[in-house]
Amino acid sequence: MGARMEKICENGRAKAIGVCNSSVKNLEKLIETAKVVPAVNQVELYPFLVQQDLKDYCDKKGMVLTVFACTVIYAWHITRGHDFLSRSSNEERQKESLNLPALSAGMSSA
Repeated sequence: MGARMEKICENGRAKAIGVCNSSVKNLEKLIETAKVVPAVNQVELYPFLVQQDLKDYCDKKGMVLTVFACTVIYAWHITRGHDFLSRSSNEERQKESLNLPALSAGMSSA
């Protein structure tokens, strides 16, 4: 995370700073020199890529671990013949769950 990003946060133009796809090793290196600890780490996370060590590390440092693959996971389950329940009570998110991306044949087997 660059000094410019931290400056934006210090000046009040941003409330928090987040990172994406950062491993424990990368986060440790970042935190060594950072003035502002990232609030969020957005990563790929699904049943075959649990990343529990990363989750534990983020929890320990007070970072929220956010996933960006929810609709793809729904699509993956559908292509495998599974049902899924959208746990969202938000009507718009429930509608998004009905408009799933198409997966290639290779992605449906795991």
